[in-house]
Amino acid sequence: MAAAQENGQSARAKVLRYAFRVAETGFDPAQVNDIYSSNVNANIFDAPLTYDFLARPAKIVPNTAAALPEISSDFRTLTFQIRPGIYFQDHAAFGGKARELTAADYAYSIKRFTTRG
Repeated sequence: MAAAQENGQSARAKVLRYAFRVAETGFDPAQVNDIYSSNVNANIFDAPLTYDFLARPAKIVPNTAAALPEISSDFRTLTFQIRPGIYFQDHAAFGGKARELTAADYAYSIKRFTTRG
């Protein structure tokens, strides 16, 4: 391991390079409509729930949610509690600091999908 760090392999070990047949069109999930951009987005944005693919049968498990959602008696409302301690990367939009993920972030994203033209 020490030899790998000395010649710079340690830094390169954290980089994934993947070649697409065409260039991606963007990274805004509400705007992309090509498979390549969608594949990238699926790997850089986290959903509240995900699948445990190794379970048989596969099941839905919390990802950024603290637990599975509470479901109303009429099955029309799902209530999620977001797990604390998940932060956006430092960015100028957040005053140069990291900002914690909130339920309002998911609500905003869902509204963008439903109101796009």
